[in-house]
Amino acid sequence: MRVAAIDIGTNSVHLLVAEVSDLGAVSIIEKARQQVELGAGGLNASRLTDAAWERGISTLRTFAKTASSLGALDVVAMATSAVREAENGADFCRAVRQETGIHVHIIPGTEEARLIWMGASRDIDYSRGPALIIDLGGGSVEFVHCQHDEMLTALSLPLGHIRMTERFGQPRDKHLADLRAH
Repeated sequence: MRVAAIDIGTNSVHLLVAEVSDLGAVSIIEKARQQVELGAGGLNASRLTDAAWERGISTLRTFAKTASSLGALDVVAMATSAVREAENGADFCRAVRQETGIHVHIIPGTEEARLIWMGASRDIDYSRGPALIIDLGGGSVEFVHCQHDEMLTALSLPLGHIRMTERFGQPRDKHLADLRAH
């Protein structure tokens, strides 16, 4: 069966189309990424801006057409920090559904961390003990403390690069003390 997954992040939106066999083997058919910056200009105001909204809808229209043209029978879409924290995030998801037919799931930060762990854990060498996975996004950063097949701790903090840049400016000496204190 051919399926598609869409990761709607604060900085970029990713599409993955894959063929999944009856035995669970996965073959990647297509990967795409668009620098949408959904969080730009709105993270600290808890709102998706009109420009970000339009960039997001446009990209998701394109990704929906790509998934359909490649024969994806199911499309799973998940939104993270920018949509999760935006007062108009649910409205954005309704607009995506209306424009593309894609139902967007808004996931909490801990679920975002768990999915990051699931994606990264098979590539980690645990021979020296537990590991720490750090995923820096545009709106948040996720920390996952894990060992072998077990996630020990997952934490999501609102410290993404778009959020910090909009709040503190470009990293320069005069901003670093404030940024570190935060």
